Amino acid sequence: MWRVLRASRTNVLGLCPSQGNRRELSVEFLLSLISGAFWFVVIIAVLVTSHELGHYFVARRFGLYILQFSVGFGPAIARWRWRETECRIACIPLGGYVRMLESSQLEGLDAEEREELKGRTYDGLDPWRRIAILLGGPFANLVLAFVAYWLVLVIGATVVVPHVGKVVPDSPAAAAGLVGGEEILAIDGREVASVTDVGLALGSRLGETGHIEIAGRSRGMERAWSLPIESWHTGDDDPNPFLSLGFGLDHPALIGEVQQGSPAEAAGFEPGDRITYINGAPASLWDDFREAVQGSPERALAITVERDGRALPLQLTPERTADGTGRVGVLARVPTRLVRQTPWAAVPDALADTWNNTAMTVDIVRKMLTLAVSHRNISGPITIADVAGDFARAGWEHYLGLLALLSISLGIINLLPIPVLDGGQIVFCAAEIVRRRPVSARVQALGNQVGIGLVVCLMLLAFYNDITRYITG
Repeated sequence: MWRVLRASRTNVLGLCPSQGNRRELSVEFLLSLISGAFWFVVIIAVLVTSHELGHYFVARRFGLYILQFSVGFGPAIARWRWRETECRIACIPLGGYVRMLESSQLEGLDAEEREELKGRTYDGLDPWRRIAILLGGPFANLVLAFVAYWLVLVIGATVVVPHVGKVVPDSPAAAAGLVGGEEILAIDGREVASVTDVGLALGSRLGETGHIEIAGRSRGMERAWSLPIESWHTGDDDPNPFLSLGFGLDHPALIGEVQQGSPAEAAGFEPGDRITYINGAPASLWDDFREAVQGSPERALAITVERDGRALPLQLTPERTADGTGRVGVLARVPTRLVRQTPWAAVPDALADTWNNTAMTVDIVRKMLTLAVSHRNISGPITIADVAGDFARAGWEHYLGLLALLSISLGIINLLPIPVLDGGQIVFCAAEIVRRRPVSARVQALGNQVGIGLVVCLMLLAFYNDITRYITG
């Protein structure tokens, strides 16, 4: 999913669908990685804290004695006491825990202390209340996601309006009738306001067969296009929806700024000009203009622009840069929209975003478990750190959106029926309800060992995928 999000953000810069270049180990890349690591730690700290607070507050509601509240694993780098609980921040920020008093820990205490604490042990609760405590963490993650989406809507975010870029001939996009320049309004009936929304909507269809329904606007008229897919990217190690569908994301060829003393100023370009023809060929996308300019250093280009409803021919000669490409000194006017709502009006939309992305995450997890999507798409801390850095640099609204999506993912993954995860412990509680007696300590210990093994294998696979991606590009 993170690769799909990056593809959507890359395509909007005006790049045609193409295979990625090999990533080189440069100073810029290392600085980017350090920045990503910082924002990764921040986002993980927020996610883990909210998850563990969910467990903590439900446990407190039931009157349990909580020994420790830890964000991170391993040795503590900071600790303090709050009420009767030791709070700690540990050095490995990849999780956390809430340690509650168990009945076995009452041994060795005097009779008065045992009497005082015996009703405050975790294993002394009925299984229904233990399930409620276990569900508290994932529920808190969903609440955090809702708050993040709500904040973005209330404070307001300026997003890039998604437009279809270049369409590859004989591709599904071309067969459906897309030509480039269309504004994308919805995918599969789900409104998309930004390029990130497009990436999420397409990513949710990985591994499926059917049609991707795109609703949009072309030349002032609303239209619909249906793109067929069959076992879409099933088993692919590095799915690129834009490459396989045959289109990228771009924006119209609108001039936003003309630099003083530049070839564009000499040619007579003005802000607001819309490029319509280049050397007699129709051109409506910024990518068309960029490619023509970069490929024609010191060679005249016949450009037709639309200004105040009139067609105006201009003669443009790009100057040659140090790397041998052309440059004319203009900046694009990227179409954006401000998405902002009142606090009350934002509530249903934030709830809808949380619900839709939760359903999407559940579906993606299902596809991975059934191998409809390749295990190579499982991402670890390195990829997530890289994406976190990208989104942080793009703006706080993008970072909050990533926080919400990761929070939902953390909540859903914790509900998998794997011992040591919340879902596995819920299975033990459910078995106790059905059998009317607790699962034996031996079975639980064995299950936890198996669960730890599965989680470790999953983490190793994620690290392997991350490292492989950065070696091979």
